[in-house]
Amino acid sequence: TRIVESSSDSWWFLLGLLQKYADREGHARVPAVHKEDGLNLGMWVGVQRRNKANLNPERIARLEAIQGWSWGLRVR
Repeated sequence: TRIVESSSDSWWFLLGLLQKYADREGHARVPAVHKEDGLNLGMWVGVQRRNKANLNPERIARLEAIQGWSWGLRVR
């Protein structure tokens, strides 16, 4: 899972999983332990929030475009 979560192509795949989650749940407040399609989406979301300063502007914009996204949110 770590390799998948750290590669560039997987970033876009996990963004798609986040979009799927947000579409289904109506928000992007993913619990830290939540898995989506067998991948730790909750952990990935937390990493994105903690590393906003290191993300490129396109990725920041894509995350912010997802319904219910928040940079400061923590859900356990």
